[in-house]
Amino acid sequence: MQNFRLHRVVWSLALCSAFSGCHPLTDVSSLKNIYAADESNPNRRHAASAIEINWTAHASGCSGTLLSPNLFLTAHHCQLKKGKPIQSGWSVLTSSAPDIVITDILEDNADLDYTITHVEWTSPMPSTQTFPPFIAIDPSDVYGSEFKDQGDMLFTVGFPDDKARVWRGTYAEGQNKSVKGTRMFFNIGVINGNSGGGVLKKEDNMLVAIATGGTKAYEDAGWDKNSVDDPVNWNFGTTTWSIYAGSKVLQKQFPRGRNVYFGDMFFPRTKLYVSLQPDPNGMILQVSGTEQTERVIACPETTFPCQTPSSGSEALVFDREAYGRKFFAGPKPYSSAELKKLGFVALDKNGVVIGQRLISLEAAP
Repeated sequence: MQNFRLHRVVWSLALCSAFSGCHPLTDVSSLKNIYAADESNPNRRHAASAIEINWTAHASGCSGTLLSPNLFLTAHHCQLKKGKPIQSGWSVLTSSAPDIVITDILEDNADLDYTITHVEWTSPMPSTQTFPPFIAIDPSDVYGSEFKDQGDMLFTVGFPDDKARVWRGTYAEGQNKSVKGTRMFFNIGVINGNSGGGVLKKEDNMLVAIATGGTKAYEDAGWDKNSVDDPVNWNFGTTTWSIYAGSKVLQKQFPRGRNVYFGDMFFPRTKLYVSLQPDPNGMILQVSGTEQTERVIACPETTFPCQTPSSGSEALVFDREAYGRKFFAGPKPYSSAELKKLGFVALDKNGVVIGQRLISLEAAP
């Protein structure tokens, strides 16, 4: 697979020829196109909202991610230097002057194509600024599948060239399809200008990769004729666990994968999906969580969020594992009274709470 760089193409004929010449834009494919919305998912790629744009920052024709108020992660091939001004997403959205400056290059790795810099704010940090609460430190943190419509949902926010004159920033999403070596392959629509942008898991906003390349550059023949279901068209990025293994900066900022910036603040690492099926003796209950879920405890509202089977609480029974999720079933049918207010708590193998949900089931009038 060709490893093109995703840095921004400057709008000049001379630089455009470096990407095999300039080509006129063609009609968008009728397939489920990586670079356009489609009928099955109209929100697949759109102008980043005032909330979404806070996941990114703009630097030297590239995208990047603020890991904390003073740490910035992007691609090595963006070639950032000390003293370089960059813009927070909010600064881009409001057409303001650059509000961040690079004060030091902390780590720079050409093989893994990443750079971590120390930055300082030149104006007050926006109150809406956000940072990833988690970083993937092991392949098991993310589920990928080459089957159609499978794999963890991922998203990135950045500044791709095809929308540079249309949107302030671009939100794009897709699925994790596979991991090969240090690369994660995904069917997200990233192109020149997305380089270095963070790729995050929608489930819990975990940073799992940085966008670094793909099969075609912007305006190459057929660049926008790419089906999300065709492996030939999948783009790629460096996995964060590959970086984390040798990065003292990430290991310090994300011990055991959790961002120290947030202290003890609770962020769920898994959503809990609940299904109910009728049974002669009540309702059959099933709850699913990510692969990191080792136990699920069901408890009444009075003891929620419980962490052990006691005081009316009980552990659900592991049922199966499929599609990157684990499924747990109730040990017995539940009555309407029991389901009126019932909570669920998911714990990982270390007994740490990684998800919780309270449901209320009311009879139809």
